[in-house]
Amino acid sequence: MKELRYSGKPLAYLDHNILDLFSKYKEKPLLSRESDFFEYLKDDVQAVYSPTTLEEIIRSVVNGKSSKYGVEFLDILRELNAHYINLIKDEKGSLTNTIFRSWEDLLIHFN
Repeated sequence: MKELRYSGKPLAYLDHNILDLFSKYKEKPLLSRESDFFEYLKDDVQAVYSPTTLEEIIRSVVNGKSSKYGVEFLDILRELNAHYINLIKDEKGSLTNTIFRSWEDLLIHFN
């Protein structure tokens, strides 16, 4: 298996509010997936998401939005080839200056 390496692109953190910009289930989506901004996210930066992003997606579904929103948000992350990141804590629970990064499929982290 080929070892995955950091591409050198700047990281762009995406929370559910950014993902919502591209939601086709809104009455009037603010941006399409054919927009220059979406292409920028795909080509010029490395999109990343965190456990908080996944929790926000779950909360948006639980708090009244249809599950189709959650699936769509996951599809958007997948289309952007987003990577999972998480801040590492030491044994005392304090944040270190280290980020765990995963290239695994996002459903592994979502589940």
